[in-house]
Amino acid sequence: MAKPIQKSKRGLSRAVGFIINLIIPGLGTIILEKYDLGVIQTSLTVACLLMILTNYFLKTAAIIVLALVWLWAIVTGVSIIRQKKK
Repeated sequence: MAKPIQKSKRGLSRAVGFIINLIIPGLGTIILEKYDLGVIQTSLTVACLLMILTNYFLKTAAIIVLALVWLWAIVTGVSIIRQKKK
């Protein structure tokens, strides 16, 4: 039988999830157990990066959307950390 995760380890995993969210938006959200939001954020990140790298004609729009996804991932991470502290 699996042992429950101690409170200090949970805090560490939340911190790791948030840091990963800063690097790859959406992946940290998945680690923080918000799978639906995480998949959407990761999908948008990958799509935007592909558009930027392939010099697609909507490159400027892709950069703007990528910045918004990053902001969304940061806000999601902070809100999840605040909710779980209570």
